[in-house]
Amino acid sequence: MLLDEPAVAEPPALPRTPLRLGLVAAAIGLAAVAVHAVTVLQGYFWQDDFVIVQRAAAAAPYDPAYLFQDYNGHLAPGMFLLAWLVTAIAPLSHALAAVPLLVAHAGALLAFWRLLVGCFGARRALLVPFTLFALSPIVLFTTLWWAFAIQMTPLLLAMAATLDCHVRYLRTRRLGYAVGAVLWLLLGLAFYEKAILVPALLFAVTVLLGSGPVAAFTAHRRLWLAYGLLIVLYAVVYLSATSSPPAPPQTEVPDTAEYVRRALLDTFLPGLFGGPWPASATGMTWPEPAMAVRIAVAVAALALLVGGIVVSRKRAALAWLALGGYLAVDLTLVALNRLPQFGVLIGNDPRFLADAVPVAVLMGAFAFLPPAGRPGRVRGDAPVTALTAMVALSAVFSVFSLAPAVRFEEGRAYVAAVRGALAADPDLPVYDARVPEHMMVAWGFGQEALLSRFTPLLAVGARFDEPAESVYLVDGAGTPKKVEHLRWTVDGEPGPVKDCGYAVTGEVVGVPLATPVRGKHVLRIGYYTADAGELAVTAAGVEQLVRVEAGVHRIDLVVSGSFSRVDLRRTTPGSPVCAVTVQVGQPWVG
Repeated sequence: MLLDEPAVAEPPALPRTPLRLGLVAAAIGLAAVAVHAVTVLQGYFWQDDFVIVQRAAAAAPYDPAYLFQDYNGHLAPGMFLLAWLVTAIAPLSHALAAVPLLVAHAGALLAFWRLLVGCFGARRALLVPFTLFALSPIVLFTTLWWAFAIQMTPLLLAMAATLDCHVRYLRTRRLGYAVGAVLWLLLGLAFYEKAILVPALLFAVTVLLGSGPVAAFTAHRRLWLAYGLLIVLYAVVYLSATSSPPAPPQTEVPDTAEYVRRALLDTFLPGLFGGPWPASATGMTWPEPAMAVRIAVAVAALALLVGGIVVSRKRAALAWLALGGYLAVDLTLVALNRLPQFGVLIGNDPRFLADAVPVAVLMGAFAFLPPAGRPGRVRGDAPVTALTAMVALSAVFSVFSLAPAVRFEEGRAYVAAVRGALAADPDLPVYDARVPEHMMVAWGFGQEALLSRFTPLLAVGARFDEPAESVYLVDGAGTPKKVEHLRWTVDGEPGPVKDCGYAVTGEVVGVPLATPVRGKHVLRIGYYTADAGELAVTAAGVEQLVRVEAGVHRIDLVVSGSFSRVDLRRTTPGSPVCAVTVQVGQPWVG
């Protein structure tokens, strides 16, 4: 046999959920998915979302270099495979991209309810921890951002399903549940490296269900071996596919302490209890709560800690120890990797503790509820309905109050405007600039924030950085506007020919600039000629051939690099081209 387990004559039957209790749990789960759907479908892509979609559109789903790419230290082949699928069907369709995440959320809720019933039996008191997880503002708010949700939501599903299969295996010794647990763990690892913490959680649950630590290991050693081999294989792949980031500067102890305080008292505990209060956000960060709120959540948490120990003694102590260990790992990872980069404000970002929500809820249930089949009586079933309703109302209010901060409606409007404008005139000569900062910050994405990276996703054409009588610049609202003016300009030296400037014939004519320039600019040449033809323009060692027309005109060229002169040469027979003005500058539309 694959698993070396002690024989059991008649494995205990798994607890069944009474119809009425199951309907109430289903109603809570459906309400949570509905709240998630309403809020997420009002949003749009933002920041990393666009990079993920761009890479998906340019890749093949079977390419290991695409699936196992190092994305800011993350190894997430499942994420990139899912991104490729939704992009292949409908690029930049936020509604379609949200559908598999809503399905994963529903699956996570179903698996978590099954887990609670498997651990504690079917009892009314389970509605409280289930509601805390299902309607958690920490989970529902953070997964409104697609780039985070595409990692976290599958992780939550895999975590709950792995635990559920593991507990069912402990209850029945059926091999299928053990295999299911390993496969669900593999799925979690495919989306988020934090799934590497799940085996430790499985061990804690095994102990809390009644086994001592030694017995929990020896009785299921082959199952632990299977989990361990999977983690080792993943670690090998992860270390070979990702590069070590440069060591961040050392964070001072006061900063670390302040970060931990913010993360726990300002973010995690208020969110865990249905907050924050007040329920507002700036981007992905929550505001600092009032001192009264901090004191209240700290007192509530302390009361739960002490109350659990009074009710369950050793089991509660083990549960709180497991939760403390999980939170310590989460906080340490952020302190090492994000705190030096963003400072203590990262403590007000709930994303980094979203995976700890189901852990906290499950450990809290172990602290107060006896496992199924164990002696013990649950007190206080009467207030369950009121407590469940109070938690649900607070959480729903918080989620709907927080959601407007992450709708990213400006990005949706920008993309729609660009799609409409370029579809109407696909030959428009467009200066390839970065999209607005509210969509992608320039310091974080560089060339991936250029507008030209978006047009293949929009199924429209455009002439980027091509010579034209006048180029167009797309403004912050997504509207192309003719570039009438340049700013931060550098002029060419006046030409030697009166009323002509530089008479350009078949010989190279050099136009020196007042000062050298560097970077990407628009080179604007004002000219007149009696004969149409072609002109060769060389700047920064790159030659561009442009059409010149008879009469008085101008030509705009996009140039990049470092140069201090512009060379002109007529390449077709005809009268000289008089280059009256030569100017280099940045396009500006006001």
